[in-house]
Amino acid sequence: MNFRRESPGVVGMQTLFLCSLVLYPFEVAGHTLYLIPQILLLVLGMFMQQSRALIPQKCFIAGLAAVAGTLALLREALADRAAFLEPTKLVLNLSTLLLLVFLVPVFDPIESARWLKRFALVWLAVILAAYISAGTSTWQMLMLLMQPEGVTSTRLYELADPLTPIFLTKNILAMYFVAVFGCFLYFRRSAGARVSLLEKVLFVLLVTLAFSRQAFLAVVVLLSIDYFYCAGPKRRRWWPVLLLAAGLIVGLFLTFAFNFTSYQDGATTRLELWRVFFDRWTRFAYLGLGVHDLNASLDYLSIDNYHMFFMNQIAAYGIVHCLAFNLLLAIITFRTLPTRARWLLLAPFWLNVCFQTYGYEYGNLFLYCVAANSMNLAFPAQSPASLQTTYPFGAPLEAR
Repeated sequence: MNFRRESPGVVGMQTLFLCSLVLYPFEVAGHTLYLIPQILLLVLGMFMQQSRALIPQKCFIAGLAAVAGTLALLREALADRAAFLEPTKLVLNLSTLLLLVFLVPVFDPIESARWLKRFALVWLAVILAAYISAGTSTWQMLMLLMQPEGVTSTRLYELADPLTPIFLTKNILAMYFVAVFGCFLYFRRSAGARVSLLEKVLFVLLVTLAFSRQAFLAVVVLLSIDYFYCAGPKRRRWWPVLLLAAGLIVGLFLTFAFNFTSYQDGATTRLELWRVFFDRWTRFAYLGLGVHDLNASLDYLSIDNYHMFFMNQIAAYGIVHCLAFNLLLAIITFRTLPTRARWLLLAPFWLNVCFQTYGYEYGNLFLYCVAANSMNLAFPAQSPASLQTTYPFGAPLEAR
């Protein structure tokens, strides 16, 4: 079924979703522009046709979402100084996810991938314009990186400073680009379409120009997953070489780009935060502290949170909330088809939350919105020929 030709409502849903993605990384208007198409998406979704596939699992997911959202809101309501921004994001974004869990499939893979590539070109043009406008040259960037202090967090923030008035913080921005790249690969691979070297270079360049070490590592992992899960049997025989090469790249990058002995490097601070969390976690594991008290508890380190999603989840709202939220994501993970290509969509989320502060952000959860809607695709046990007839975008990877 070609959903774009047969249902104008589905076209509208896809358009609003894509509009929210292109607007998300921009800081303009207090980082609120993307909320307009997202809210319109929720309103339009109320009038859309629901899917009847996997109803028990979907109802369980909805129950887990209600538990996660309610516990977060209650914790803040009971706190001495309530900070409702994070739970509000959680409720809004989970509502979007649940909407796509229950709707018939919304996304045309080829058309969505085409627009994601166009967005990447727009973002790249804005980034290049920002650097050129600031008088930054490639030579200046290289000279800054070659100074005795090496590649530190401070140095990289200096390099990315021209982007500050336009986009989100460089690490969040770069990891968002990794997420969009994963979504692009998912749409293309699940449709049986090829991804050109030039397209990969486009996204890698986009990630690199944000000067985020974690995003560079994440994109290496993502490209490795793309090679391993989507290559044919002959190419897949080279996976030991690929694994060795990826490990060598990561190892050299860790040696060159990180200094785990200097507190001038953010990586060292994060390791210290891990130690502090495991020393204290039993004090707030069940009820949490709320966001404000969580931040205040780390004032003596001159830092405002644990800078790692799972630790922040437990410290803010407790372990029950953490388990409910992540269990619903796990159910979606293992009910999403096609099996191989889904990791291109889901791996960027986990790479994001392992590095970033909160995983409630739309820039992370949009990946699970796509995955959730894929639960409604009924992939029957048919021959490759019949699958080509059923799916206009090509057979799923399992059938090839």
